[in-house]
Amino acid sequence: NLPMTFAAVFSIAFDPTTPTTMYVGSGNGVFKSTDGGNTWTTQNNFGLPISNAPNVRALAIDPTTPSTVYAGTFGSGFFKSTNGGASWSAPTKLAGPMRLNWLAETSQGRMVGDYISTSFVRRRALPLFAQAGPPNGAILDEAMATVQSGLRLGLSPRGRR
Repeated sequence: NLPMTFAAVFSIAFDPTTPTTMYVGSGNGVFKSTDGGNTWTTQNNFGLPISNAPNVRALAIDPTTPSTVYAGTFGSGFFKSTNGGASWSAPTKLAGPMRLNWLAETSQGRMVGDYISTSFVRRRALPLFAQAGPPNGAILDEAMATVQSGLRLGLSPRGRR
């Protein structure tokens, strides 16, 4: 029962203590359901109208404080809510801004998006991010990065590890 206003769904996060509460990151910002997905409400979308809401690619809920929600966006930065999405922090840029022309061009366009992924090893998530710095003439400065020890996975929506 997703609202018709969703441009595309990129991420879903479940409250680890109340599995009927879930968040969806979409091309139109963040939406929240407290009844297992039967109804949805927009979550302030960082103070922007839904037509200008950031493209939310990643969501995470703090497992010890489920009212704390994190949203990673495509191009707008990283946001944090401490009240279940009712309001959001100002955006934090994790790196950048990174210009598109800093990335290698292929016969199919700039393919860096193919390398944004998460692998799972021994109950730990290892996100992989592409990053780039300004090129030096024809020499590109690109790298892949991840967190050293991985991110511990929380409970699944059904309470299992």
